[in-house]
Amino acid sequence: MVAAEEGDYTEAVRLFTAATTADPECAALHEMLAQCALQDDQDAVALTAAQRAVDLEPECSACKRPAHALLSGRLTFPAPQLLSAFGGDENNPG
Repeated sequence: MVAAEEGDYTEAVRLFTAATTADPECAALHEMLAQCALQDDQDAVALTAAQRAVDLEPECSACKRPAHALLSGRLTFPAPQLLSAFGGDENNPG
């Protein structure tokens, strides 16, 4: 968390990736990875981590934040799996 707090998002992504590998069932780690990846313009990493966080904790509002950011214009590629997680489609993100 120190790397993220200091604005070193590349290092934070590396550390949170290791953490999610060690504890793949922790939605909070995936959410934090997604947040840091967004800050570091690593949208593909953010997408994967956000989807995993939502899959693990569908009702967790914190887990949905990076997904909402991705759906509101940050993505440069389609994310149908995130759209369906929010009950939307490409024309109505939900």
